[in-house]
Amino acid sequence: MVVFLSSLGQVLLKGGVSGIAFKGGLNSLLSFALDCAKNYVVVLGLLCYALGAFLWLLVLKLSDLSVAYPMISLTYPIVVFFSFLLFGETITLRQLIGIVAIMLGVSLVYR
Repeated sequence: MVVFLSSLGQVLLKGGVSGIAFKGGLNSLLSFALDCAKNYVVVLGLLCYALGAFLWLLVLKLSDLSVAYPMISLTYPIVVFFSFLLFGETITLRQLIGIVAIMLGVSLVYR
């Protein structure tokens, strides 16, 4: 659930900020921050991320960090997949190789 919520949070944050203007400079930064705070997709993404962080605290309480932490790396393949699917981002061969390596590594930890 932590991996899902963290991944969903990132995808929602990307989707939310994609339509918000940022030109650079302090004034634009403040305007960007206010626009983010008013954007329901950004707020939902932050809520997903916060809930995931809270659940992560429970995982840390109940599990060994050395076993639990590698599972977080599964957010990378999930986010890459949805970035491709929803935002039309390119997935390179290196990314695919990295994703396979991550998944193999996590499977080794949990065997």
